[in-house]
Amino acid sequence: MLASDFRKMAREKLDGKWGTAVCMVLAYGLVFFVIGFVQGLLPQEGFLAVLASIGVYAIEIPLAFGLVFAFFKLFYGENVKAFSFWSLGFDNFGRSWGIAFRTILKLLVPFILMIVSIVIMSVSITMTATSAILGESSSSSGAGFFAFV
Repeated sequence: MLASDFRKMAREKLDGKWGTAVCMVLAYGLVFFVIGFVQGLLPQEGFLAVLASIGVYAIEIPLAFGLVFAFFKLFYGENVKAFSFWSLGFDNFGRSWGIAFRTILKLLVPFILMIVSIVIMSVSITMTATSAILGESSSSSGAGFFAFV
């Protein structure tokens, strides 16, 4: 199937349900606007700010999972309301955090390998430049170092 075929199938399945999809997105945005507003009212430093940040992170993952789950239900023709993402997210709280942790673990290994490779490259470049500088210090001109760079 081509991408145009997938788009056509999605349009057919979502025919007449666009209003619900828009309401879900607006409700999701409203929830996070209120959460951000309340968090902005709290002091930005101290123990309360740390607790508020942890609380926000604790509910962001399930709500995002609930929104995706609600869109899948909408796509497959099940009955979904504007705030269904709330119940779908918190009913599957453990599942959503499990998916998040597995994703983080899958991204952690390449990130660590990238950091290690950058450190190795930095050390080798520094050592090469240092040896070039020290090797040229006995000669009268520094043209050898600039030829290296």
